Amino acid sequence: MESAGQLLVKIEKDFSDEIKLSDGGKLYLDSSYNRFENRMVSGVLTSVPPKFQHVFQAGDTVYFHHSLVIDDRVRRCVDWKERIFILQYTPDHTFNCLVYLIKRGDKMFTVNDFVFIKPIEEEKYQMIGSLYVPDSAASDKVWRGEIVYSNDYVNESMGVAVGDKVVITDKGRYDMNIMGESLWRMRSDRNILAICEEVQP
Repeated sequence: MESAGQLLVKIEKDFSDEIKLSDGGKLYLDSSYNRFENRMVSGVLTSVPPKFQHVFQAGDTVYFHHSLVIDDRVRRCVDWKERIFILQYTPDHTFNCLVYLIKRGDKMFTVNDFVFIKPIEEEKYQMIGSLYVPDSAASDKVWRGEIVYSNDYVNESMGVAVGDKVVITDKGRYDMNIMGESLWRMRSDRNILAICEEVQP
Protein backbone atom coordinates (compact mmCIF):
# COMPACT_ATOMS: atom_id res chain seq x y z
CA MET A 1 0.00 0.00 0.00
CA GLU A 2 1.36 3.42 -0.98
CA SER A 3 0.39 6.72 0.55
CA ALA A 4 -1.15 9.61 -1.32
CA GLY A 5 0.96 12.39 0.17
CA GLN A 6 1.06 11.13 3.78
CA LEU A 7 3.43 9.00 5.83
CA LEU A 8 2.07 5.54 6.56
CA VAL A 9 3.26 3.76 9.71
CA LYS A 10 2.73 0.22 10.95
CA ILE A 11 2.06 0.06 14.70
CA GLU A 12 2.14 -3.48 16.10
CA LYS A 13 -0.13 -2.65 19.05
CA ASP A 14 -1.50 0.40 20.83
CA PHE A 15 -0.12 -0.29 24.31
CA SER A 16 2.86 -1.99 25.84
CA ASP A 17 1.31 -4.81 27.84
CA GLU A 18 4.21 -7.02 28.84
CA ILE A 19 7.41 -6.89 30.86
CA LYS A 20 10.22 -9.26 29.89
CA LEU A 21 11.96 -10.86 32.87
CA SER A 22 15.66 -11.67 33.06
CA ASP A 23 14.89 -15.42 33.10
CA GLY A 24 13.00 -15.15 29.81
CA GLY A 25 9.55 -15.10 31.40
CA LYS A 26 6.95 -12.40 30.84
CA LEU A 27 4.52 -10.46 32.98
CA TYR A 28 1.39 -9.12 31.31
CA LEU A 29 -0.01 -5.71 32.24
CA ASP A 30 -3.50 -4.29 32.24
CA SER A 31 -2.65 -1.40 29.90
CA SER A 32 -6.01 0.27 30.54
CA TYR A 33 -4.83 1.19 34.04
CA ASN A 34 -2.45 3.90 32.83
CA ARG A 35 -2.99 4.42 29.12
CA PHE A 36 -0.57 7.31 28.74
CA GLU A 37 2.35 5.60 30.50
CA ASN A 38 1.79 2.33 28.61
CA ARG A 39 1.21 3.87 25.18
CA MET A 40 3.23 2.75 22.18
CA VAL A 41 5.25 5.59 20.72
CA SER A 42 7.03 3.92 17.83
CA GLY A 43 6.27 2.18 14.57
CA VAL A 44 7.83 1.37 11.20
CA LEU A 45 7.20 3.48 8.11
CA THR A 46 5.68 1.41 5.32
CA SER A 47 5.30 4.18 2.75
CA VAL A 48 6.85 7.62 2.24
CA PRO A 49 5.55 10.04 -0.42
CA PRO A 50 8.18 11.58 -2.75
CA LYS A 51 7.84 15.02 -1.14
CA PHE A 52 9.15 13.64 2.19
CA GLN A 53 11.79 11.23 0.91
CA HIS A 54 14.57 13.72 1.66
CA VAL A 55 13.75 13.17 5.35
CA PHE A 56 12.22 9.67 5.68
CA GLN A 57 12.71 6.25 4.16
CA ALA A 58 10.37 3.27 4.15
CA GLY A 59 11.62 0.94 6.89
CA ASP A 60 12.59 3.76 9.27
CA THR A 61 11.45 3.33 12.85
CA VAL A 62 9.77 6.56 13.93
CA TYR A 63 8.75 7.88 17.36
CA PHE A 64 5.52 9.84 17.50
CA HIS A 65 2.92 11.61 19.65
CA HIS A 66 0.59 9.54 21.84
CA SER A 67 -2.53 10.82 20.06
CA LEU A 68 -1.85 8.39 17.23
CA VAL A 69 -2.87 5.49 19.49
CA ILE A 70 -5.09 7.20 22.08
CA ASP A 71 -7.03 10.03 20.41
CA ASP A 72 -9.76 8.97 17.97
CA ARG A 73 -9.90 12.53 16.59
CA VAL A 74 -6.34 12.14 15.26
CA ARG A 75 -6.13 8.40 14.66
CA ARG A 76 -6.71 7.52 11.01
CA CYS A 77 -6.31 3.90 9.98
CA VAL A 78 -5.98 2.84 6.35
CA ASP A 79 -5.66 -0.90 7.03
CA TRP A 80 -6.91 -2.38 10.33
CA LYS A 81 -5.74 -5.90 9.50
CA GLU A 82 -2.13 -4.79 8.93
CA ARG A 83 -2.44 -1.93 11.46
CA ILE A 84 -1.30 0.81 9.06
CA PHE A 85 -2.01 4.38 10.15
CA ILE A 86 -1.53 7.86 8.70
CA LEU A 87 1.21 9.75 10.53
CA GLN A 88 0.98 13.51 10.21
CA TYR A 89 4.24 15.28 9.34
CA THR A 90 4.38 19.04 8.81
CA PRO A 91 7.89 20.18 7.93
CA ASP A 92 7.10 23.89 8.20
CA HIS A 93 4.89 23.84 11.27
CA THR A 94 6.26 21.99 14.30
CA PHE A 95 3.08 22.51 16.35
CA ASN A 96 1.04 20.09 14.21
CA CYS A 97 3.87 17.63 13.57
CA LEU A 98 3.24 14.25 15.23
CA VAL A 99 6.58 12.59 14.41
CA TYR A 100 9.72 13.54 16.36
CA LEU A 101 12.52 11.03 15.99
CA ILE A 102 13.83 8.68 13.31
CA LYS A 103 15.86 5.51 13.84
CA ARG A 104 17.62 4.35 10.70
CA GLY A 105 20.00 1.47 11.28
CA ASP A 106 22.31 2.53 14.11
CA LYS A 107 21.59 6.24 13.62
CA MET A 108 18.92 8.24 15.44
CA PHE A 109 18.04 11.84 14.64
CA THR A 110 15.18 14.25 15.22
CA VAL A 111 13.00 16.13 12.75
CA ASN A 112 12.24 19.86 12.59
CA ASP A 113 13.48 21.73 15.70
CA PHE A 114 12.88 18.89 18.15
CA VAL A 115 15.56 17.62 20.51
CA PHE A 116 15.58 14.82 23.06
CA ILE A 117 17.15 15.66 26.39
CA LYS A 118 18.14 13.60 29.38
CA PRO A 119 17.23 15.85 32.32
CA ILE A 120 19.59 16.53 35.20
CA GLU A 121 17.42 17.94 37.96
CA GLU A 122 18.94 20.67 40.06
CA GLU A 123 17.14 21.41 43.28
CA LYS A 124 16.73 25.12 44.00
CA TYR A 125 17.39 26.22 47.55
CA GLN A 126 16.64 29.38 49.43
CA MET A 127 18.29 30.56 52.63
CA ILE A 128 15.97 30.88 55.65
CA GLY A 129 18.00 31.95 58.64
CA SER A 130 20.94 29.57 58.62
CA LEU A 131 19.12 26.76 56.81
CA TYR A 132 18.99 25.91 53.10
CA VAL A 133 15.39 24.96 52.22
CA PRO A 134 14.41 23.38 48.86
CA ASP A 135 12.35 25.72 46.73
CA SER A 136 9.76 23.09 45.81
CA ALA A 137 7.11 25.73 45.15
CA ALA A 138 8.89 27.12 42.07
CA SER A 139 6.46 26.86 39.15
CA ASP A 140 9.04 27.40 36.42
CA LYS A 141 11.94 25.30 37.60
CA VAL A 142 15.12 25.58 35.58
CA TRP A 143 16.96 22.34 34.91
CA ARG A 144 20.10 21.19 33.21
CA GLY A 145 20.04 18.39 30.70
CA GLU A 146 22.16 16.60 28.14
CA ILE A 147 21.19 16.53 24.48
CA VAL A 148 20.81 12.89 23.45
CA TYR A 149 19.21 13.22 20.00
CA SER A 150 19.30 16.18 17.63
CA ASN A 151 19.75 16.94 13.93
CA ASP A 152 21.90 19.10 11.64
CA TYR A 153 19.32 21.90 11.48
CA VAL A 154 19.18 22.26 15.26
CA ASN A 155 22.96 21.96 15.56
CA GLU A 156 23.53 24.77 13.06
CA SER A 157 20.71 27.11 14.10
CA MET A 158 21.16 26.74 17.87
CA GLY A 159 24.89 26.01 17.98
CA VAL A 160 24.35 22.83 20.02
CA ALA A 161 25.21 19.18 19.45
CA VAL A 162 24.59 15.78 20.95
CA GLY A 163 26.41 15.52 24.27
CA ASP A 164 26.12 19.23 25.09
CA LYS A 165 24.86 20.14 28.54
CA VAL A 166 22.18 22.80 28.31
CA VAL A 167 19.99 24.86 30.62
CA ILE A 168 16.34 24.07 29.97
CA THR A 169 12.96 24.85 31.46
CA ASP A 170 10.59 22.06 32.41
CA LYS A 171 7.74 23.83 30.62
CA GLY A 172 6.95 22.22 27.29
CA ARG A 173 8.49 18.89 28.21
CA TYR A 174 7.01 15.69 26.84
CA ASP A 175 8.14 12.47 28.50
CA MET A 176 8.94 9.58 26.18
CA ASN A 177 10.56 6.21 26.65
CA ILE A 178 13.12 5.82 23.90
CA MET A 179 14.70 2.38 23.81
CA GLY A 180 14.30 1.96 27.56
CA GLU A 181 15.51 5.45 28.48
CA SER A 182 13.23 8.14 29.88
CA LEU A 183 13.83 11.35 27.90
CA TRP A 184 12.16 14.68 27.33
CA ARG A 185 11.13 15.69 23.83
CA MET A 186 11.51 19.47 23.69
CA ARG A 187 11.56 22.35 21.22
CA SER A 188 15.09 23.63 20.77
CA ASP A 189 13.93 27.17 20.00
CA ARG A 190 11.65 27.47 23.05
CA ASN A 191 13.04 25.21 25.74
CA ILE A 192 16.83 25.51 25.51
CA LEU A 193 17.85 28.62 27.44
CA ALA A 194 21.64 28.38 27.39
CA ILE A 195 24.61 26.07 26.81
CA CYS A 196 26.61 25.07 29.88
CA GLU A 197 30.34 25.52 29.52
CA GLU A 198 32.60 23.16 31.40
CA VAL A 199 34.66 24.92 34.05
CA GLN A 200 38.28 23.84 33.89
CA PRO A 201 39.97 23.33 37.32
